[in-house]
Amino acid sequence: MPFEQFVNDVNEKGEKYLLKSIHSNSPVDVSFTNLTSRPVNLWWRNFEGRKVFYGRIEPGAKHDQSTYLTHPWQVTDVCTEQYLMIDNRLIFRVPSENVGHARKNYNITAPDSCCSHISHESACGNVY
Repeated sequence: MPFEQFVNDVNEKGEKYLLKSIHSNSPVDVSFTNLTSRPVNLWWRNFEGRKVFYGRIEPGAKHDQSTYLTHPWQVTDVCTEQYLMIDNRLIFRVPSENVGHARKNYNITAPDSCCSHISHESACGNVY
């Protein structure tokens, strides 16, 4: 299932809006730890709402990232392209209380409905 290039999110008022980075005013440092049993791809949504690939994170590995408060991040399973969770959210933005504090870690996990029943080998066709 290929990704859509642009994604809409819903704000607290229930209104749809284009998911994108807003500004780069509040820098923060974060770490993402892949707690799944499969490799994942890390994506940033740029100022136009386009997905920008930021790297692959292997199972159990940690990725340090400098970012900004309004920048949305997403992760996907390398093989199935299914969206996964960062800090129990499909669309992750660093919480505002992290600005000015030490690097904080956020875990990557699979949603309950995700492909836990699919082995990495069957999803990827034994590419490793």
